[in-house]
Amino acid sequence: AITAIGIVTSCLACISILYSIAASLVVPAAIGRYAATGELGAAFKFGAVIKMVRENLGSYFMVFLGVIVSGLVASLGTILCVIGVLFTTAYSMAINGHLVGQAYNAAEGSGAAAPAEPIPAAD
Repeated sequence: AITAIGIVTSCLACISILYSIAASLVVPAAIGRYAATGELGAAFKFGAVIKMVRENLGSYFMVFLGVIVSGLVASLGTILCVIGVLFTTAYSMAINGHLVGQAYNAAEGSGAAAPAEPIPAAD
């Protein structure tokens, strides 16, 4: 029984790793669509998001690698000095946002983002 549980756990772990990699490629595209349109529904148009990732797999794979590297750099803040984590994590998040924006621009075929409607101020 313990062997069967170990085998099932190993298989589920492999499936979980594949799912995590796929999600890490798709989520930045969904975030980019949301940021560009300002509509949450645009991020949930799964067909369009997956199509964007398939057509620009290289760009979104670079985002995937960049997120991993920036996460490693952010963890250095904890290793060097606990207070440094505030700065390295903020810097890492800024890098991740830039990477997502660049991948979205590459996917849309434009060199620069089109001017968007300003977000109305809350009353």
